[in-house]
Amino acid sequence: MLAPKGGSVIFFRFHRRLWFDLAYGVMLRSLRITKGIRMNTVADLKAALVKIEEQLSTLSSEKIRIEAELDALERQQAKEALNKIVDELKALNLDPNEIAKALGVSIAVREQKKTRAARGTAAPKATGTPKYRSSIDPSLTWTGKGRKPGWIQTFVDNGGNLEEWLIKH
Repeated sequence: MLAPKGGSVIFFRFHRRLWFDLAYGVMLRSLRITKGIRMNTVADLKAALVKIEEQLSTLSSEKIRIEAELDALERQQAKEALNKIVDELKALNLDPNEIAKALGVSIAVREQKKTRAARGTAAPKATGTPKYRSSIDPSLTWTGKGRKPGWIQTFVDNGGNLEEWLIKH
C-alpha cells in the first residue's frame, strides 16, 4: 500500500470473509468495507446488518410502488387507445359485426333465458273421456286409466262385472 504524506496507511478496500450465522439466519460470505472503516466487533456487524435491512425494505417498498404505478399507467394508456379506436369507428358508422368479421373474431349471440309462466296461467289439462259410468249414480264416471275409484272397487269386490258399466257409444 502507498502511504500518503502523513505517513499513515489508508485502506481503500478491505475484504473479509465471514462464515458465521447471524441472528436473522443470514450467511455472510463476503463483506466489502470501503475507505478504511474497520468492523471488528459483533456490534458493528449487527449495526451494519440493520442498516442494510432498512435499505432493503425501503427499496422493496419503492419497487412495489413503482410496479403499481407502471401497471396503472399501462392500463390508462390501453384505455385511452381503445377509446380513440372506438371514437374513430363510431365516426365511420361501421357495423360491429363487420369489424368483428374483419378481425376474424366471432360474436356470440346470447340466447334468451327461458322464462317460466306464472302460476295459474297454464292451460288446464284435458280430462280423458269416461269409459265407465255407475248405474246407481250416473254422475260417477271413470276413464279406465289409473287407480280404480272406490265405487268401482266396491262394485268389483261384491261380484260385479265392469262390462256392465261400460259406456257404449
